[in-house]
Amino acid sequence: MTCLLLSVVILTGFINHTIKEEKCKAIVIDITDQERYGFISEGDITDLLNNDFNTPISQKIRDISTFEIEKKLLNHQAVQNAEVYISIDGKLNIKIWQRKPILRVFNKHGSFYIDEFGKIMPVTKKFTAHVAVASGNIDIPVNEIQKFQQEKVAKTNLDTSIYNDLFELARFIESNPLWNAQIEQLYVNKDSEFELIPRVGNHTIVIGEVHDLENKFKKLQLFYRKGLSKTGWNEYKEINLKFKNQIVCTKRY
Repeated sequence: MTCLLLSVVILTGFINHTIKEEKCKAIVIDITDQERYGFISEGDITDLLNNDFNTPISQKIRDISTFEIEKKLLNHQAVQNAEVYISIDGKLNIKIWQRKPILRVFNKHGSFYIDEFGKIMPVTKKFTAHVAVASGNIDIPVNEIQKFQQEKVAKTNLDTSIYNDLFELARFIESNPLWNAQIEQLYVNKDSEFELIPRVGNHTIVIGEVHDLENKFKKLQLFYRKGLSKTGWNEYKEINLKFKNQIVCTKRY
């Protein structure tokens, strides 16, 4: 038994040594959600490898640092996670998990995305995500905006109440198929209350403060089903959900 284990160890060491002396035969790139999001492409990764790592193809495997490649990829603003390894057939394998934006914010300082974990994603000309947008009285500090724009990284987390409210509301909407399909815009009014603009229906939905969202949206769904289904979707110009146990509607005429 001991001899068998020793043989396995020796054989494994020999194989590892042999692989390291071989040249990289190919690069295999796998990007998740590539059809849905286009923040990063195989071409981008190939360019990064060619520019920063002297084209791994034909390099000896022992000269390729998978750790450094992975570290570089994780610094990309569109990458949530990355896995880089050399397979036994001499190929460099790269797997990328893209970040998922759930909201795009517009204010006087510029524009940026918020991803599913509440982190900032800078806007890029390469791809535009089809997500809800937020605008209005969004007073996020200029220095924080400049920080992520200048550093070109996506790891900055703005610790402000308005930012946290935006994220909480956007996350709630995105997690529900009905509201994710229906709500296209979040607006912060002069009283720092939240209003929603739907895709279907010519009305504004007043949420007020971002709390008790489950009950507020249950009221809205009930009103849609039993109220607007009878009166029509354009009967009211405002549907106010901010009062407990009631809905206050303002007619258009």
